[in-house]
Amino acid sequence: MPESETLGKSSSVVKKIEGTLTFGSGETYPLTKAFVVSELGEYHYLEGYIDLSNLVAGEPLDIIYSMVIQSGGSYKQYAKETYDGAPEQPLLYVVTRPAVYGIKVEGHMESAPAADRSLPYQFFVKRVA
Repeated sequence: MPESETLGKSSSVVKKIEGTLTFGSGETYPLTKAFVVSELGEYHYLEGYIDLSNLVAGEPLDIIYSMVIQSGGSYKQYAKETYDGAPEQPLLYVVTRPAVYGIKVEGHMESAPAADRSLPYQFFVKRVA
């Protein structure tokens, strides 16, 4: 479960969200899990890191970026990146596009990994000035 910490309002950083997302070998696939969901209600974006060092070649992971663009609307995907194995620089730096109503970053695997794959992450919710 992600740990959230609200930070001082004087900073452009509103909240820190961190945790570890695990794709278990015994879960049902295909499987999508959220790293972070932010529904601040004001113009903001997410900036942070996902540690991909536990990925193994042959077990691809999609990182999916989505947002809500209307009040009461639903999430729509705007970008997707695929990683098959740990990249040479495994700490993925993530900056989303700004939104008001909702931003979501998810991981998706089509098939079960041979062993559990844990992906630590840390994100900052940042208010746009």
